[in-house]
Amino acid sequence: GNGNQRRRGNKKKKKSKGDKVQVHVNKIGKQLNECGWAVCDGFISNDVCKAVRDEIEQLQPHFEASEIFVGKENEVGAHISVPSVRGDKVLWMCGGHRNENSRQFDSAGLQPKTRGDVAPCQPTIKSALPMSKFVVLKEVMKSIDQLVFEKLKKKVSVLNGLSERSDCMLAKYADGGRFQRHIDNTTQDGRKLTLLCYLNPGKWVESDGGSLRLHPNGSNPVDVYPEGGRLAMFFSDLIEHEVRPTYGNRFALTMWYYDRNERLNAVKKAEKIAKEKGVGNTDMALNIEAQEVAREFISEMFNDTTLPLKELLTNVQQKVNTLDDVAKDIVGSVVGVEKDKVEDVIEKLSVEEFFQLRESFQKMGI
Repeated sequence: GNGNQRRRGNKKKKKSKGDKVQVHVNKIGKQLNECGWAVCDGFISNDVCKAVRDEIEQLQPHFEASEIFVGKENEVGAHISVPSVRGDKVLWMCGGHRNENSRQFDSAGLQPKTRGDVAPCQPTIKSALPMSKFVVLKEVMKSIDQLVFEKLKKKVSVLNGLSERSDCMLAKYADGGRFQRHIDNTTQDGRKLTLLCYLNPGKWVESDGGSLRLHPNGSNPVDVYPEGGRLAMFFSDLIEHEVRPTYGNRFALTMWYYDRNERLNAVKKAEKIAKEKGVGNTDMALNIEAQEVAREFISEMFNDTTLPLKELLTNVQQKVNTLDDVAKDIVGSVVGVEKDKVEDVIEKLSVEEFFQLRESFQKMGI
């Protein structure tokens, strides 16, 4: 008799937990369908937040200043660091992706098997930590994948075509760091859902700033503070958002979920444009060198500087004629002119026009 009672009690507990999850799913699905964004509190516990933070503590020295991609097209441009636009430090973690062709039974039932351990994407970091395992982080990522692929994909029509996600980006903000207002996917690169999980144990102090400020179309801005265990998500190609200046230590993981057809089209387009523009041609060493030259040139044009603008402009104008065609093509994609006009346009810039170009860059949606 006691055994039967225990089994009935366990069934009730499991049902109660399942009901709770379903309530979360229904609420998130409804919010996404109606608003284009959603928040789920308590997706992971305070203890799990602490465990993930403990796992990634050893990675702190390897976080690097984030970069933004600048260019009129998704295929040709440059990654540069611009702290006044984006002030976080990031580290990418690879592995833990779903394998749709391999399924296994686990405690949650029939689930897609995940591929590989989670580890830093950069080989030098990975080799410096050969014995490290990020078990808790992998479980968090797996739980998020299950929420998106097994639940939300079925409830939200915009997400019906999801088939894969990005690697996991760990990001930290502090010392007034921010990320200016922007839209993640402006070039139909395949990203449909941006999802963040905040890893800040304990109660977040709102006076420390750091809110994710969402700007839904036709609605007032919404501030989402980085409470530990909270999920925030939004449609990558529709919702403008920003990270407000942050004075506490703000940690989050971010993953982007891809629509299969849009992603395939983006890859085909990238291959076509790269071939037409000579990016990725037979002499890859020259291309890599040209891309680095273009990146340095663009950084000098647009980054914060102690030089007077007139002196900075003179330096830029003297360097533009040293760029080769591949570098000019990349620079042209940023300033919005054809490569054969880059030299002429930059050499004729007045100080006022240069100031306006820098201003428009600082305020642009990335």
